[in-house]
Amino acid sequence: MDADGALTLVAALATAALLVLGVLAKRDALASVAAAPALVGAVIAVRSATDTEGLARIYVEDELGRSGDEVDALLATLKGYSAAAGVWLVVAGFLLALAAALTAGLFAYRKARLRSRNG
Repeated sequence: MDADGALTLVAALATAALLVLGVLAKRDALASVAAAPALVGAVIAVRSATDTEGLARIYVEDELGRSGDEVDALLATLKGYSAAAGVWLVVAGFLLALAAALTAGLFAYRKARLRSRNG
């Protein structure tokens, strides 16, 4: 697993933990904190998905065992490369988690406003 994979895994675990804890504790504000790691994970995932040359380079180095000039020569022979569907699935998952966390934050905000109005 490359560094981006490790970072997105940590961000996903943190997001899931905060969302689950917030729901189980019935604390919307706690669940809304999950927006931070979800946003970090989404940014990393989008960067990974759009940096197709970087993904191809990592694949050639790690999976094919090539290095240095061999990598450059192999990548030069390829007409084009794109991110696999799995990377885009990770992006979608983080965006969904971000939406859930922001929704929880909205509910927490609305509850706080109602409490302040009702005294």
